[in-house]
Amino acid sequence: MTDPQNATVTDNYVWLIEKLQPNKSNVLEYIDNKGSKPPTYARVVIIFNGRATPVVQEYMVGPIPITDQTTIQPLDYIYHRPGTVPFNAGVYDIPRINLYDYKVKEIMCQIQHITLDILGYVYCNDNSNLTYFYGAPFSKDGSKAIIWVWFLISEKGPGTILPVGFYLGIDVSGTDPSLHKLLKVVYNEQYFSTLEDFINAYNTGTLKRATKLTKDNSWAYPKRQDGVPVRSEDDKSSRRSVSPKRYKISLNDNYVEWMDWSFFLVHKRDLGLAMFDIKFKGQRVVYEMGLQEAVAHYAGYNPIGASTAYLDRYYGLGESPFPLVEGYDVPIGSTLLNTSYHKTGKTVTLINSLAVFEFDPGMPIQHHIHAEFTEGKNEWSWLSSIKDPVLNVRTIYTPGNYDYLQDFIFHFDGTIETKISTSGYLQATYHTSMEQDYGYRVHDVLNSGIHIHLLNYKVDLDILGRYNSFQRVNLVAKQEEYPFFEGIEEAPLSTFKLEREWIENEDSSRLSWPHNMQSLYLITNQDEKNKWGEYRAYRFMSGYPGVVSPTINSTHLLKNAEWTKNNVAVSVLKDTEPSSSATLNQNLPWDPLVRFDKFFDGESLIQNDLVVWITLGMHHIPNTQDIPNTIFAKSRSSFILEPFNYFDHEQSTYDSMDRVWIEKVDNGGDVNIKYYQRGNLTKCRNKNQNSFEVFEIENW
Repeated sequence: MTDPQNATVTDNYVWLIEKLQPNKSNVLEYIDNKGSKPPTYARVVIIFNGRATPVVQEYMVGPIPITDQTTIQPLDYIYHRPGTVPFNAGVYDIPRINLYDYKVKEIMCQIQHITLDILGYVYCNDNSNLTYFYGAPFSKDGSKAIIWVWFLISEKGPGTILPVGFYLGIDVSGTDPSLHKLLKVVYNEQYFSTLEDFINAYNTGTLKRATKLTKDNSWAYPKRQDGVPVRSEDDKSSRRSVSPKRYKISLNDNYVEWMDWSFFLVHKRDLGLAMFDIKFKGQRVVYEMGLQEAVAHYAGYNPIGASTAYLDRYYGLGESPFPLVEGYDVPIGSTLLNTSYHKTGKTVTLINSLAVFEFDPGMPIQHHIHAEFTEGKNEWSWLSSIKDPVLNVRTIYTPGNYDYLQDFIFHFDGTIETKISTSGYLQATYHTSMEQDYGYRVHDVLNSGIHIHLLNYKVDLDILGRYNSFQRVNLVAKQEEYPFFEGIEEAPLSTFKLEREWIENEDSSRLSWPHNMQSLYLITNQDEKNKWGEYRAYRFMSGYPGVVSPTINSTHLLKNAEWTKNNVAVSVLKDTEPSSSATLNQNLPWDPLVRFDKFFDGESLIQNDLVVWITLGMHHIPNTQDIPNTIFAKSRSSFILEPFNYFDHEQSTYDSMDRVWIEKVDNGGDVNIKYYQRGNLTKCRNKNQNSFEVFEIENW
């Protein structure tokens, strides 16, 4: 074994160490029944590049701390095939990057005089003013690896919107760079199978030249431009939100309490933020909730757009949160927390990368005024309005050019909203005539590059216990004959009614969001009814619309992201199925470690321990409003978990202090108003129909 900091592509070294998530049954026995504490195991990923056949192998090590009972064994039980992954489909790390760069530089240094002429830029050792990326997957089953390299102007930040329109296809199979081979050179819709053919076309003058990029790239930065007029009143400071400290956080346990909510926070290298043991009013609602995978699937008439589908947990969403800025990213007064992960022999701490804060969304949770309509008058006698403060847990992942803003939002009434929004830079392409069907021209020689964001979440609901059922309630249009209308109305009459059905097995549970939202999806406990005899449940529903993949049998996602085909799927919880994806699924689309479709094998969904898998996403068709950065407001998706017959009545009505009750009392002269807020009395005198003069305040 070699120290990871000194490792090369022919060494063996430890890549990642993290805690292996314990089995749910063991955890609940410990936290609910005061049983023994579950043993702790580590997940250890070792790269064996020093072997004759190099592989990546995952192990489970434990129990830890280390004793004579500690064992090391392959971590295979959570995968659908052996966890041994060939080098060609292995991890994305510095030794691999350096290996591939050797061949890229060898090629580009031979033609630097040509690229300087036709592009205005070169990539060769210390003379480089180009950079490059390559798409993924670069392997289908691990048998070989082919990268498509696309070159960009070397600018800090906006490189992905500064492509020069030059591509290389290289076979990089194996760890020996002398065996790597150039397969294709692509430039301005011209394709060359050898470097000699490309050089010959340049020397003979038959190479069709494209327009060079301009040297002024100031437009590519999200900075205020000099000379642009200031908007009216924008020279004054905008309102700043301030988070009240009405929540409690135990930093030792990453435990949060707020307004009868409680939960634990967990940070993982692969997936970032997850939540466990979410309780409302002392009752567990969700055991586990968190992102499982994020796909960005591209399209285009170029080698990168046509071949790329990123699975972001491969690159490490939990590696990519950076400091959040109070007053901009989060309200002033937010609690900012650090997160960490352990990789290549180092523990990395990400400062202020997670925020917890309360805020006022500016909309009451409920409101009513009792109006009395008479001729020529619009009178009212009382008014009630109750605030809807929410607690938000936020982080922003930046695994490259995109920024994913992740929110978990807790409402006063027992509702949880999970929302994902995207900003950052487009992965744009050089604009040619053939790119017109794959996006819009958004700058001199820049095409926007259409793509899809798809994100899968695990929601392990426990409604009044572990054993629940999945019910669909359909709102159905009907023609109905009513006996009490006989002789009065023509029969039948158009109406609509509810049709309730239990989704009995896993095979029937892979669904889309209901058309026109005419169905309810409920996780309910058939053994628990409320005071009125209705099943107590939580509803899960779409917030901002979520999408699924239009490329149902994408060659880039053939078997490694089956969850992209449905918005909703419900399976029976198994310790062997902890996630819908795996870190090394990225480069094994034809032979993945985790196959989500295998979760669904006909097991009963009636009073079983159920997991809901929810797919969010956006069809991103970028345009000029995405330059230089796309904006969160128009690129977002969410789902909502809300109590449904769970309580006997709506919770905020009776126990919220953050409310007003205004009641008119006629004393025969002036009309006085009783005004209550947070339990204190304010008296007002009616000055005119629409305004009131405050003349006495008690205990404000």
